[in-house]
Amino acid sequence: MVHGVRLRDGKAEWYRNRYVGSTSVSQRRGQPDIPGRNWNDNPGGPNTNVGGFAGTTWAMVEAGGCPVELTYELETVGRNDFFGTLPGPFTAHPKVDEHTGELCYFDYGHEHPFMWYGVVNAAGSLVHHVPVELPGARLPHDMAITEHYSILHDLPVFNDEEAWRAGRHKIRFDSSLPARFGVIPRHGQPSDIRWFEFSPCFLYHVVNAWEEGDEIVMVACRYLPARTADGTI
Repeated sequence: MVHGVRLRDGKAEWYRNRYVGSTSVSQRRGQPDIPGRNWNDNPGGPNTNVGGFAGTTWAMVEAGGCPVELTYELETVGRNDFFGTLPGPFTAHPKVDEHTGELCYFDYGHEHPFMWYGVVNAAGSLVHHVPVELPGARLPHDMAITEHYSILHDLPVFNDEEAWRAGRHKIRFDSSLPARFGVIPRHGQPSDIRWFEFSPCFLYHVVNAWEEGDEIVMVACRYLPARTADGTI
């Protein structure tokens, strides 16, 4: 459910809340499914983030669902794959460059190469999309951008494969693996990525990132999960 307040001349003109459309919401209402591609046939809808970009309001979901376009009044328009240019799943936490209007995003999955990175122009069309090879399936949550670079996260947190194949959700943290940060030029290729290792941890969200000469500074929320003897969170 999304909530909105319209402010004008120091006054709240309206408040409203609306459910973001999805297959399950449509079924409960006895209505046809909302329009647009549903890559993984997920009956649920976005539940993670809402943002404005390219003159449109988008509701987004973690781990793969297609963004859902909303009107200014928060009514559902439908799933929007960036006007037909998005080739696959999308993240819930893209980053918008306030100077260029570009949106940078990543997505991840259970199949090789396990991560993808893309750039959407200010008009809302995908203009850059490259694979990012990881050692295995991971569960990254956020990323960062600076003026010239994007910083991608390879963190030692992932689904328990046996549980995942059985249809259950079980997360593992492997303290024997380092955290890694991949720095790629805004429109760079996979061969341009430089990886930097850090002590094992998980990062939920980035606070900010910027460039200082030939160095990049990233401030983020570092999380060290409590874990059992077998490494399960």
